[in-house]
Amino acid sequence: MNTDNFDESDLILWKSIFHETANILKKFKGRLTNTIVLTPYGSSTIALDIKDRHILIGLQGDLYRALEENVITKEIVFVHGSTGLYIVYNNRSGTTRSIRIFVRKKRVKAILKGLSIGSLELDCHMVLINAHGHPLPRQQFTVPIRALKERYWD
Repeated sequence: MNTDNFDESDLILWKSIFHETANILKKFKGRLTNTIVLTPYGSSTIALDIKDRHILIGLQGDLYRALEENVITKEIVFVHGSTGLYIVYNNRSGTTRSIRIFVRKKRVKAILKGLSIGSLELDCHMVLINAHGHPLPRQQFTVPIRALKERYWD
């Protein structure tokens, strides 16, 4: 990941998660230019729940505020054959980037069960959570979910 072309909104977002970013490590094997890959531990700090065909993603303080206030969060993407989800956003300069969150394969399959490729049939509620993982009332925003065959931003 090349941070040289980050704008201010990218840096605010990255500051909230850089300590759990895998693709800045020398041992990372991959060439993702516009994706921030969270470590398994970093991914585990993000809550994921499914209720009544709605997906809830719980985010703590700084990351939630960065996604709500500093960038334009476009969608949640599940790429078929991948273990994880991507929070896709545009920075203030208009560059499309993503944050990859590791999610176990069975959970991804459960979410994708009713979702066809390219469709926008489900909504995802991004919810602010406290340190104990409990959602804070009236602190959420909604983005669509999509399943794709491949990433379009890298």
